[in-house]
Amino acid sequence: MAEVGTKNQLFPALNEADIRRRSEVERRLPTWLSQPTQFPAVNLVSSSQDIDSFASHIDPDLLEHLKTNLSIAKLFPVQKCLIPVLARQFQSRCFRRSNDICVSSPTGSGKTLAFVIPIVNYLKKSLRRSLRVLVVLPSKDLAQQVFKSFQQVIQPFHIRCAVAVGDQIGERGLFRKMASEHRIDQDDLMGDQEYASTVDILVATPGALVNLIQESPGFSLKELEILVMDEADKLMINHHHDWLSTVERSVVSLTLDCPCTHENAIKSKDCIDIFESDSVCLMADNGCALKNSQNSKFIHKLLFSATLSSDPQVLMHMNLFQPRLFLATKPSLAGTKIRNSLGSAASTPCGSPTPGQAPTTVSTKSELLTTTAIPEQLEEKMFIIETKDKLYVMWYTLYVLKYRRVICFTNEKRKSFELTMFLNEIDEIRAANFSSNVSDSARQKIINEFEAGKIDVLVATDLAGRGMDIKGIEYVISYDVPPSGTWYAHRVGRTARAGNKGTAITLVDTKQLVQFKKIVKFAHKMPNSMRLSDVVEEMKVPSVNQKSEDRDNYTKTYENFKDKLNQTKMRAQKYKNKK
Repeated sequence: MAEVGTKNQLFPALNEADIRRRSEVERRLPTWLSQPTQFPAVNLVSSSQDIDSFASHIDPDLLEHLKTNLSIAKLFPVQKCLIPVLARQFQSRCFRRSNDICVSSPTGSGKTLAFVIPIVNYLKKSLRRSLRVLVVLPSKDLAQQVFKSFQQVIQPFHIRCAVAVGDQIGERGLFRKMASEHRIDQDDLMGDQEYASTVDILVATPGALVNLIQESPGFSLKELEILVMDEADKLMINHHHDWLSTVERSVVSLTLDCPCTHENAIKSKDCIDIFESDSVCLMADNGCALKNSQNSKFIHKLLFSATLSSDPQVLMHMNLFQPRLFLATKPSLAGTKIRNSLGSAASTPCGSPTPGQAPTTVSTKSELLTTTAIPEQLEEKMFIIETKDKLYVMWYTLYVLKYRRVICFTNEKRKSFELTMFLNEIDEIRAANFSSNVSDSARQKIINEFEAGKIDVLVATDLAGRGMDIKGIEYVISYDVPPSGTWYAHRVGRTARAGNKGTAITLVDTKQLVQFKKIVKFAHKMPNSMRLSDVVEEMKVPSVNQKSEDRDNYTKTYENFKDKLNQTKMRAQKYKNKK
């Protein structure tokens, strides 16, 4: 029997089969992601523009307040790019639905004022009091920080702002009962008018917001117009009680009154099904919103982050309407032009483009939109050491190099507590623990003392690594290598803010060197040809075994620390046994 050729065999041997490698399928981004409006992420001070040139977009009273009382003379690139766009969008809200906005810009580039100024400018023109702006942030500290920014800008005007974090509400009584002579008939199509808002802007965390919607008497989002999501990448994965859907349904359910559900109206099963469906997006004016257009509502969404995801599936859950992307670019690390799979002109400059500069495109393989999430003025360094020598390096930087105004990050609350105890044993050093074990009021007191120069080092977990703007930080030390490139970008972004200089130092264990290179490569969007040493400078430290007066000082410091740590553990164990 003749042998059948390899090509004719039903089950050919592996060593004889023709192995064909499957070609990688290129990811195709939506047009709005692949063709962003770009602005520079470099030289924030030199790229800034005089605030007087924006007089056509900012109310004269607000402009004078910003210059005189807040000492804001210039606007950074993200601000001068966003403020005119948002001012035009807010002004045309009555006539057309505006595009939702996504902004990806490095930490410390001025994103908060980029939405605070146009929002206050818009609300200032109205005399009515209603909750029209909602700002959502992932943590209590960030919410308090943004609330303070709003308070500073609205201070001379009639606008009111409140903050809701955890079980606390900054302004008690967001909604109050109206006097009987001011109430509207309860049969009014707009729903229950018994309560009236006492604020125009609410800053909240997702959990506190859901609690307000579900449990607070009279709380209503029926007048909501603008939804700001700061640190949006974190909020995208924060599904606390499905907060975004809860907000959207609250706006629609209290605003739209389907005529098909009235007793005297002709029943339309299809129409009722549309309104009662959980999957329908009523923000897109589906179903009976067209028949009842005078009551139809939509939310203008603004997303801000330093590490905004480019995953369309993640962004899809945000229910964005014809979104526009504003992207910070950094030509020095973009290197050569990155081609995307759409093969078209990939970006539009915001303002005049730099002569001879090739347009920067969005990488289709990266999870980050921005070409850099790292501040331009940041100097990055590292110590390559053994884990057992980390305490010695911390002692060396503070005692020998005299570093002050430092924030140090650890990956665990236990390490944060122990490292704080060790640093407080160093001569002339005062350190404070800034982990989530510390109460909100205590953390705020610590921040105030640090900014006043009474505390030299903050020892924090990643609680403070995202979005927090603590004034005066000159050095960021990562005692532990951050878990990802995203967290690295947020950590080092606590310094070198608003165009100032800063230094970020990472203590890298020799076994974590490859991992750290991947983290830096991800954060910087480094090409494969670049080396870690091209971006991060290695620092050397004298050997801990070298005999000297400094070594004796370190030994004494370490011994004192171990004694106190053992005493603390013993007290904790006794307390545990009593219970």
